[in-house]
Amino acid sequence: MRAFFVDREPLFKLLDDNLLPSTKSDGTSELRSFALCGAAGVGKSVIAKQYMHTRGSEFDAVFSISAEDSFKIADAFSKIAVQLQLLTPSQSKDHTASRITVMNWLSCPYSLKTPTDTAEEQNAVSREEEPVRWLLIFDNVESVTLLKEYIPQQGRGSILLTSRDQVARHYLSPTGAGADLSPPTVDEALEVLHWLTRPHLPLQEEQAAFQLIKRLGRSHIAVQHVAGVINIQGLTLEEALSTYESDLPALRDGKFTCSEALPTAWALMAVLPTALALLRVISLLDRDAIPESLLESDEGCFEEYPLASEFGVITTMLNTANLLSQNKTTKAVSVHRVVRDVTRQMMSADEFVESFQLAITLLASHWNDDRYFAFGRRLEAWEVANIAVPHVSRLVSHFERYTPKLSFPMLETFVTLVTRASM
Repeated sequence: MRAFFVDREPLFKLLDDNLLPSTKSDGTSELRSFALCGAAGVGKSVIAKQYMHTRGSEFDAVFSISAEDSFKIADAFSKIAVQLQLLTPSQSKDHTASRITVMNWLSCPYSLKTPTDTAEEQNAVSREEEPVRWLLIFDNVESVTLLKEYIPQQGRGSILLTSRDQVARHYLSPTGAGADLSPPTVDEALEVLHWLTRPHLPLQEEQAAFQLIKRLGRSHIAVQHVAGVINIQGLTLEEALSTYESDLPALRDGKFTCSEALPTAWALMAVLPTALALLRVISLLDRDAIPESLLESDEGCFEEYPLASEFGVITTMLNTANLLSQNKTTKAVSVHRVVRDVTRQMMSADEFVESFQLAITLLASHWNDDRYFAFGRRLEAWEVANIAVPHVSRLVSHFERYTPKLSFPMLETFVTLVTRASM
């Protein structure tokens, strides 16, 4: 989704007061923390990212972790261990060793000199004793209990956490340092809508814009998705308001008990069937940074799923509709958790099974090089495994909950993926 940031100066002043490095009169420094809490779509992650970009230079090291599940956190700590040159890539595959090593560094951080290029000397990185200040961001924390082993008790650092759980602020600090974010004001929501659709609205559309914002409850994510429908269908704001109002009864008769999901469901109904088929598969995978190469397929085994030749057009449409984010540098896509959740809610049982099977097919096709060499010497293809394993793990979580009825060949392929991931 295209990023739009509404400046909240008082909130950033509060973040600075609680997170920016400071030194006590005796020359020592203490661990600092702050939690941003609030409902999905109010802009917690956007604020955290903006803070990282604007205040990152105040810290010697900055780490941002997607903290939806324990695997992501553990994998992020392994990457940090390599980034800090505390462990080699091979050593970092041990998540426990990586966690302990990084936690020790966070508790007593020191800067590192550039290591030599030889493999023999990579384990003997020279260290400078000068302490450093770090910022650690845990974004989208599903459950604060996941952080039990990843929060240092001391150190010259700052921790910023975002979560829908309001208890999170008290987990980090006895004083509950944090803020409960509310939806944008009407004026802020109007500013977002204007920016996403057209910079200068005709006077006759200002009232329609105001009514549309009121109908959407000022939710940032809702405004983005309705603006996406306006853009891909070329609607005026009056037409968008009228169409949304007429479609609401059908949306409410669906599976949506949460009113915040209605604008997203409306946006999903507006895209092509091939685009929706792609989103169904994405909603079952790990939502962060999915390589486009994993999603592209020319097998034609599912009629509505886009072929590789159509993939660019479909992803551009979804990006225009603010339903998907594209990183053109890394050639990866991601979706907001609201998009993921609503897409799954909209699927019928048959659509779920079909999408689950397609996800298995895509993963098996993407990750096939080391299938028969997992315990041998040919391990160079494990870089592909690092991409596939989080998605296999996410599929397992769905399988345990919904138990889709798979054909025996498909079940065999799925079991093979799970076995290889567990290695």
